[in-house]
Amino acid sequence: DVTVPGMSQPLVFALRGKCEGALFRVGMVNFATTIIIIIGMLITGFYLKKMEVQFDEDEQTAQDYSVEVKNPPKDATDPEEWKAFIKKNIPGVHITCCTVVLDNCDLLRMLVKRREVLKDIEKMLPEGETVDVLDVDALTIFVDNLEDKTSEMEKKYETLLDLNEKIVEE
Repeated sequence: DVTVPGMSQPLVFALRGKCEGALFRVGMVNFATTIIIIIGMLITGFYLKKMEVQFDEDEQTAQDYSVEVKNPPKDATDPEEWKAFIKKNIPGVHITCCTVVLDNCDLLRMLVKRREVLKDIEKMLPEGETVDVLDVDALTIFVDNLEDKTSEMEKKYETLLDLNEKIVEE
């Protein structure tokens, strides 16, 4: 005990706490709790997988009813012709809608490139300048009035015109 002047009670220092340290019983409770949580997580995971399948079956998409024909004749682009062909060859089938989608990767690439060029042109416009980049006539007038005919804007504009021609041809 240490007596501090001005205090009526002596100051006591504890050499050992009242805690009994790590007990086997406490460790086993923690271990059991961890096992229960892991089992609960596994059960929840299995349940969610099962429900995911059920939700997917409840939701109908075009993919559930789509038919892809590989290697069709090049001139087979008429939806009515495909409807007649499918009805003739698959008895009892009902066709609500028939759409023919061609392999158009090149067209999609050109459209993406065109969108990038349009965004580039839009970024190159002087601050405060408003030109509808989708309006080719307005863009032509703007580019024709540029002082620097060798500018990056002029090059992008030429690229845009080339892409427009190729897209129309496609």
